[in-house]
Amino acid sequence: MATLSASEKCIRPDFNLLTLMDVPAAFGCPLTIEGFYIIEKDAPLGTFPTIAQSTGNAVPFWFVNREAFEAIATDGIVTIGDISNLSPLKGTATVYKETLRPRLNNHHVQINTKGEMNDGRSFSFHVTHVGDKTTSIGLLMK
Repeated sequence: MATLSASEKCIRPDFNLLTLMDVPAAFGCPLTIEGFYIIEKDAPLGTFPTIAQSTGNAVPFWFVNREAFEAIATDGIVTIGDISNLSPLKGTATVYKETLRPRLNNHHVQINTKGEMNDGRSFSFHVTHVGDKTTSIGLLMK
């Protein structure tokens, strides 16, 4: 599963998606998500937030075969073209909610979505990742 927080057209062909953010190019593209984050009072500059929350109602989603993705990621570089070559199932999340608690010893990510695939089917997707392990994952397409 790949969440595109900006339009596919805004992603440079040579950008490594595994680095997550393309500075400064990312600032020239409208986002498909919005949100907020909370940092502890009086925290030093550069401190990770205690929580970051993102939501969206028109978030592009691409579903790819996990083994195929892992195979293309072995060199540490994955481009939008690499993922396109995997013939992803594409859709749009009309409900998107991501909660991130970025902590070195207790990292936590939870994503819940539902939406529609480009072929007209509906989908719902959920993943919870704690530390370095995915603790729950589910995908339903109808």
